[in-house]
Amino acid sequence: MIGRLSDFLTCKILAGENLTNDERELYNYGFFMLTSHSLYFVLACLFGIIFKCLLQAIIFYITFQLIRRFAGGYHADTEAKCEFLSTVSIVGSLGIIKLSKVYDFHLALLCLALLFAVVIAVFAPLDTAEKPLTKKEFCCFRKVTLLLLLLLLIIITAAYYFKIYSLTAPCCISLILEGILAVAGKIKRTYQKKQLPRK
Repeated sequence: MIGRLSDFLTCKILAGENLTNDERELYNYGFFMLTSHSLYFVLACLFGIIFKCLLQAIIFYITFQLIRRFAGGYHADTEAKCEFLSTVSIVGSLGIIKLSKVYDFHLALLCLALLFAVVIAVFAPLDTAEKPLTKKEFCCFRKVTLLLLLLLLIIITAAYYFKIYSLTAPCCISLILEGILAVAGKIKRTYQKKQLPRK
């Protein structure tokens, strides 16, 4: 759906422009990223309103997208599968944030976040077979990932200590979700490498 929408925007906005195929694909990719991030942000806000945790939903989405951008992780094979898994991940994460307000299991979230932060630090950054990282990109992304992890862990620990749970829960969930995706991505990447023909 998002792919078709980005194609439509590219055709409408750039109608009459004399562009090469590479330039058109670049614009199409830009519209795809803009559209997908906008729609998922709206989705997060919508369910944040439904679950009565709008602020936490916004914090979760921003922190997750930030760490996801540099750490990488699992990528679905098809656009439809990606849209489905992204929607389920966002709604499920917000559901857990809502439950944490009711049942107060913030200490458990903190422990899991610390565990998955270690996992992310070990595995990140994860590339894909379609878009492998260069050595320079790998080093850059890893440094940024580690800095983001350190910053988030400081924020989470301080927020938990001062009982600012509206900040603790969404930041913890963003690390937990990224950690799960990092493990899944590592498994998939390892499997892909094993399938490559040996020279």
